[in-house]
Amino acid sequence: MAGTDIIGDIHGNLAALQRLLASLGYDGSDAYRHPQARSLVFLGDLVDRGPASLEVAELVLDLTRRGRAVCVMGNHEYNLVRWRRGEGPPKQSNGPTIADVEARPDRWAPVLTWMASLPLSVRLPFARVLHAVWHPACADALRGPLGAWPGEEPVELLSPFAPRGRLPLEALTDGVDLPHEILIKGYERRVATPFLDNDGKLRDAIRVTWWADEMWAQPRTVFGHYWNIPPVAGEHEALAPPFASGHPDLRNWHTRLAGLVPDEGRYPVGRERRICVDYNGVTLVSERACVGAYRWPENEVAWACAPKSSASVR
Repeated sequence: MAGTDIIGDIHGNLAALQRLLASLGYDGSDAYRHPQARSLVFLGDLVDRGPASLEVAELVLDLTRRGRAVCVMGNHEYNLVRWRRGEGPPKQSNGPTIADVEARPDRWAPVLTWMASLPLSVRLPFARVLHAVWHPACADALRGPLGAWPGEEPVELLSPFAPRGRLPLEALTDGVDLPHEILIKGYERRVATPFLDNDGKLRDAIRVTWWADEMWAQPRTVFGHYWNIPPVAGEHEALAPPFASGHPDLRNWHTRLAGLVPDEGRYPVGRERRICVDYNGVTLVSERACVGAYRWPENEVAWACAPKSSASVR
């Protein structure tokens, strides 16, 4: 492989994505071809929150059709597809996107069909890639019905909507979540002391910061989903967030450090094997949207920011 850039959660922020791709050498005037024939991998959560969900999804779909990119399924795509198929109620976070689907059904139709086909994980020579967490027990439960066949590389686990086989219905953690949902959304553990989350809701469970557990010392895993910010030298040099999503400590951490993040940057990864490139921690607390990437063989993270109100950059 000439080189690979693994792009984290975009959430409809097309301008930040375009700025990042330009900074990595992709030619926007030539359908984002890279002069060194580098490839792109997208970690899902293309849609919701930002001003250009459809345009981001159409761009990534076009790149996959051209053979220049692979995309895995995020929880926002999963929830949107379930709503479209009548398999679940609309999620609040999908609300504006659902309104846009209903306003522009012809443009959204091929995008939603494609989203339903997105795999759960891919395996590259240098890393495993998926949206939220590589949970071994859940992955083992899915290998039978969703394991890729020879010739389907780099896909490792197929879409949960794939017609091949039937998904196991038993839950593997606390009788709540199905195995594929854990890989897409993460999982929670009970806490001794309930707490108020960022939305003022009292919670007695917290999303697990699985990367902090030494049991996960396995091949390099690149993921999104967990509201990280880019490394800031001398302040935050880890490659994954120090607090669980939804906990006030994480919001306070974002607020304290997001302003120190430059509009563009790169940072060496070193020997770290758990790398979270969801940089929406910056987007959450500032007027800038931030999109990040893990780059191989450079073994570094990169990011770019743009105003959240911008639909695109020409």
